[in-house]
Amino acid sequence: YELRLGADLASRAQLYSLAKAGGDLTQTGPSARFALLVLCAMWADVALCLSGLAHLHWRPWGRVLLLFYWPRVREVFQSAKRASADFFNILVIWFTAVVFFAWLLKLALHTPAVQSKAPYDFVEGSLGGFPSLVQMMFSMATGASFPDAMDPLVHTFRWMVAIFYPFVCLTDLLFTPMMLAVVYSAFQASTKLRLKDYYIKRNLGLVTVFRMLATPCADGSLAISFESFERFVEELRRIPEHGKKLTRENAHLIFQSLDVDGNLVLSCAEFLDACESLLQDMWITYDKSVFIRVYGFKFQRLSRVHSSGALDSIMSAVLSLNSVFVIVQAVYVQADFNPPAIEAIENLFSLLYMLDVLARVAIEDFSKYWSVWGNRFDFVTSSLLFFTGLVTTMPAFRIFRPLLAYLNTMRLLRVVRLIRKVPRFEILIAQLADLWVVSGDMFLMLAITMLTFALLGNSLFGGEVWKGNPRLQGVALVEGYELWNFNDMSGSFLTVFNILINSYVPEYVDMLNRLSSVPYAGTVYCAGLFFVGVNVGFNIVTAFLLDVFVSMHGSGPAGVTGEAINLDHVRSRLQDEGKVLHVRIPADLKRMRALAGVIGGLEDAIMEARKSIVENGTAKELSTPEDGTLAGIRHKGTVVVAGD
Repeated sequence: YELRLGADLASRAQLYSLAKAGGDLTQTGPSARFALLVLCAMWADVALCLSGLAHLHWRPWGRVLLLFYWPRVREVFQSAKRASADFFNILVIWFTAVVFFAWLLKLALHTPAVQSKAPYDFVEGSLGGFPSLVQMMFSMATGASFPDAMDPLVHTFRWMVAIFYPFVCLTDLLFTPMMLAVVYSAFQASTKLRLKDYYIKRNLGLVTVFRMLATPCADGSLAISFESFERFVEELRRIPEHGKKLTRENAHLIFQSLDVDGNLVLSCAEFLDACESLLQDMWITYDKSVFIRVYGFKFQRLSRVHSSGALDSIMSAVLSLNSVFVIVQAVYVQADFNPPAIEAIENLFSLLYMLDVLARVAIEDFSKYWSVWGNRFDFVTSSLLFFTGLVTTMPAFRIFRPLLAYLNTMRLLRVVRLIRKVPRFEILIAQLADLWVVSGDMFLMLAITMLTFALLGNSLFGGEVWKGNPRLQGVALVEGYELWNFNDMSGSFLTVFNILINSYVPEYVDMLNRLSSVPYAGTVYCAGLFFVGVNVGFNIVTAFLLDVFVSMHGSGPAGVTGEAINLDHVRSRLQDEGKVLHVRIPADLKRMRALAGVIGGLEDAIMEARKSIVENGTAKELSTPEDGTLAGIRHKGTVVVAGD
């Protein structure tokens, strides 16, 4: 991992010379120089450990720091960082309420009438001190020990509800939701500003390029001809990130699809849309297989079965029968009963799945078939299932026969594809897939937050949490429960996840306080995980998922754009030639589009800024690169096509 990242950093050495020569290409957050410094320090740590001169390994912390080398990680944490001020204000009020009500409880417990009847723990025992009462009230505010912690006092003194219930209402029902609302609102506003700035700068750069490529038309307006657009694409192909997917054929298709008025030139607005379309993956495949096109096979009956949907219906029935068979087989395995017919039925299903794949490949061009991810899954699993069953019929390979059952079970994932064909589930599954793509940054932020606390827990409490530890005698969590510990990184990460789901676990606070030589280390660790992990990380992810899903679910069908109409015309023309056009939107582009539609007012702000740039002549105030060439665009870094 470190060597691969080091090679990536070394490959960007030209960036520094470019920055010195002309433009400010520095980015916010840790720079490449900082990442190289961290790498060198990590390698030095390896050398010291091998020589026996150092026993405190900090390489895991270095790996966490290296994650911030990638702009995507920095961006999401910067948006969360800008919400820290408002979050801190609510946090101060929250802690003030905890300390104030703990002080009220302390005063009530020291009255003579209460001292004579109060439980021993609240007078002279473990809860007699003020810090212990603060910790108890904190645990109740999180909802973890409510109402258990107050039961002994409330059952003895019913008037104690006047202290506990107002406290819980203030902290759990008012301050905690307010904390979530403030943090998420600030996070959303920060993300909106960042994305708006990104789109404005991107459009400004593209308008600069438009002025360089455009030529005057008969009516005096500026437009780009296909020859200029093709030269632009050729220049972009020299950039490694675009050269893999941009072709002359793509340029022709994009030009056709975006030339809405059909005048064989691109206006400024059409050029901006074209640069957006350049980020999409487009490719053309033949419709019919090589057996039909080249060798003259007809497969008329099989083609009719395939085109009519009968083949899909047949395989759906086979899959349903296979699902029932898997359940029956599981019952037989549980009963340690293995009829001879089981093996024959397994081979039969394997053969049917393989015949399905062969039938589709015989009709469709393999490139077209392979373009669909579901077909790739079917091809791989069906082939593995068939050949594993075939090989395991040989006596020498009978030992691998149990693998067939697992492969057969994996094949049943096709049920998801069947469910997706049902209209009531089709939209929901599509929304869930888009939700996963859009929310990638949120899950990344939560995962890095959990990784940081897991690493901290491993450093503080690693090797200490075990049942035989004498310092844990009398701890309720040790007796009668399996212990989740911090002894290794995987176990530490799972322990943090368990605490995160439960918001706050006071039993861990008591256990970790006993293990650490630092006073209240467990309290600080679990409280930090509660505020940073739960109230910031976990709640931002939850609120964002709800916001995105409600936005997707409530949005109506999108209007048909001129680009979509032209693409349909291109598809029809290619279909007449026996070819198929495939268009795939990359995950990053889909995420940016979805965010623009989800964050309130962002899409309108982007469109207004774009209209101002195009119509109000902002481009006239922009300067072009000194050499005025397409190569100057690429080397000076004045234009951003993919948002790099």
